[in-house]
Order: sequence, then structure tokens, then C-alpha cells
Amino acid sequence: MQEQDFCSIQEIKILVISAILAVLGGFAKLFMSSRRLSLYQFISCSAVSGFTGIMASYLFRYLNLPPYLQAFMIGMTGFAGPAALSAFTIVYERKLGVRLNGKSLKE
Repeated sequence: MQEQDFCSIQEIKILVISAILAVLGGFAKLFMSSRRLSLYQFISCSAVSGFTGIMASYLFRYLNLPPYLQAFMIGMTGFAGPAALSAFTIVYERKLGVRLNGKSLKE
């Protein structure tokens, strides 16, 4: 992904499709639960899953995975939602040697 392509129509299409796949994954997880869904759960699931899918899309394209594998993984990160964000956070902290609360991992 080159810098001049960051806001192209093609890039926006990819991100929208990624968000939709992830949101569908999040909905699948919501509908699997036997609890009654509230509007808040529905909206928060959409937001978390969509955000996770977009971040996963960037990661998987950076890793140059095949498109069908990317689509599968994006849907699954939407299904995993908060767990996927936690995993991304752990990787981020280890790579940079910091914790999100500001303390170094080396202390």
C-alpha cells in the first residue's frame, strides 16, 4: 500500500468491505448467544467489530496474505471483537516495549 493510495476510491471500498465482513462476524457471535439483545449491545458490537475488521484489514494486507484468506481472517476478527483487540494490544506492547498505561515492560 503506497501513501498516495491511502484515500483512493479502491482503498475506501476495501475498508468498507472489511468493516462489513467484520460486523457480520460480530453479529454472528451476538446471535449465537441465547441472551436477549439490547440496542446498546447491537450498536457497540457493530462499532467494535467494524473497527477491529478495519485494523485487521491493514494488518493482513501489510502481511500480503491472499485475498480470500484476508476476508476469512477479517470476518473472524469481527467475530472475536474485543478478544482480537486485546491480542493486537499485546502484540503492540511487546513490539514497542511499552504498556498502554505508560510503564515500560522492561521495568
